[in-house]
Amino acid sequence: MPLHTNLLHMLSLHDGYRVGEYKRSLLPWSQGDSREIRYVHNFTDLKNQSVAAVGSTILLGQKLSESNNLNITFRKAANDDEAIKMLKDMQVQAVFTDGGWPLPSITRLHSDSGLALVEYDLPAQSPFVIVKRNYENMDAFNLKFLGSPNLLVTRPFKPNGEMGKRVAALQSCLLRHLEQLQEGRFQAAWKEIKSPNDTLGVTRFPGGK
Repeated sequence: MPLHTNLLHMLSLHDGYRVGEYKRSLLPWSQGDSREIRYVHNFTDLKNQSVAAVGSTILLGQKLSESNNLNITFRKAANDDEAIKMLKDMQVQAVFTDGGWPLPSITRLHSDSGLALVEYDLPAQSPFVIVKRNYENMDAFNLKFLGSPNLLVTRPFKPNGEMGKRVAALQSCLLRHLEQLQEGRFQAAWKEIKSPNDTLGVTRFPGGK
């Protein structure tokens, strides 16, 4: 049966990053850093830049970069905290992480954190989809995310065998209680399941009612 959609969450520095060689001016009235400031508002702004990627986003990012000729360099991060530290330390220009909405590592951030969410600004190729979501804590509204649908799958057990009966029981339980899961105090991602029998072309396991 279908589950929620994983969203590619991209973070950048709210105030941008500086490029070019830093040169200290000898003129007394010239102050500050004169290097150019560049911003990452959209996915395509990352062309020729570096990204800290968490988990499977490194493979997804490499595929997206290659198919769109963006020449992005990816550095593996052990978790979201490490990736964000790499971003704040100016080692990379963005962070890639994924998960269902709302993602805890994003909801704990605030608009004054110095970070900003990046919008996915390219068309989605099947099986990917474009999903619009809000993160009020980041002052991000109606932002476009690249989404990848999830499926709950099993090995092809014999429907009348011991394992097949267990799978069928789980399938039936989820279908019977889906409304409760969607309306109760559970993960908001349950609400994303609109057609529980739609397996996106994958053969459905027989037996669950």
